[in-house]
Amino acid sequence: MKTEEGTAYALFRAIASGDVRSRPSALSRLKLTDGEFDRAVDWLVDAGLLVPPREPGRFPAAVSADVAAARLAAVQLDGVLERVDQLRELHLTLESLVSAPRRCDGDARVRTLVGESTIAEALDRVSLTAHQEILSMHPGVPLRPQQLEDSMERNRRAIARGVQMRAIHIEAMERVAHGVIHLRSLQDAGLEVRLAAILPFRMILVDRFVAFLSTTSRDNEIAALEITDRDLCASLHALFDYCWITAVSPTSTVAAPDEVTLSKRELVILRMYASGLKDAAVARSLGVSARTLRRVTSEMMEKLGAESRFQAGVKAIELGLLGDSVEALESHHD
Repeated sequence: MKTEEGTAYALFRAIASGDVRSRPSALSRLKLTDGEFDRAVDWLVDAGLLVPPREPGRFPAAVSADVAAARLAAVQLDGVLERVDQLRELHLTLESLVSAPRRCDGDARVRTLVGESTIAEALDRVSLTAHQEILSMHPGVPLRPQQLEDSMERNRRAIARGVQMRAIHIEAMERVAHGVIHLRSLQDAGLEVRLAAILPFRMILVDRFVAFLSTTSRDNEIAALEITDRDLCASLHALFDYCWITAVSPTSTVAAPDEVTLSKRELVILRMYASGLKDAAVARSLGVSARTLRRVTSEMMEKLGAESRFQAGVKAIELGLLGDSVEALESHHD
């Protein structure tokens, strides 16, 4: 089935290559109607890919190759940004279904799972009964090494049963040592893995029948939407495929960056600074002098390659060194 955009691109290629030089040849070669030709020309002119003829009846000309490349990139970027906005709107819509009245007829269901143990139980159930595929998207900063390791056994069991698994991770996974190791482990286990610069939300989709989307409860607890509506799951599957197509494979030659290990005291200091405590309060809480605190902080920043405490906090988050609570969806599937 031809789309208006696809027809426009086909016409542009034919004009740019010199294969068509007149309206009749374009209609014949591309099997277009007059209406399809006119709409394609209008689209290409609006996109800045064709120069409109100065005289009526003359055939339009293609812009130069470098100009066309720049404008095509701009068109695609606009499309990606628009799609990201659409995906976020879809996520908000799905979350709103939680508070909407439930249908009493039919099989469609959307419910909220609150608490890590509740989510874990639901994920255990569907992962053990999966027959065909498990798809997942993982935005946000990389998890800590132990959390990533905990998910691998579940992945291996599913693959051993013949379940196909595809996962899209955020590009930041290639910037931390344990992230690179985890990506390699996923590939070695038989998962197909790709990386994306941006992902709309965290999701696990099993057999196109049940989906889990990360969210938060009204009490700000870890929560997930469990969706067992086949139409919604079909839309989420199409969404995943779109993200998959625009994602890229991990860099096979990337070298794992040096792992950063902080002492328990350094982690405590980082958390205290993150909570807004001043030097005096931190030193008093640890029972050390201000001079000792400055020395330990300086050593910690050097380990992280940070020039300021703020930068140290950002790097620690990126490396998965801060925070005890994790998203339950992440810790159970990759």
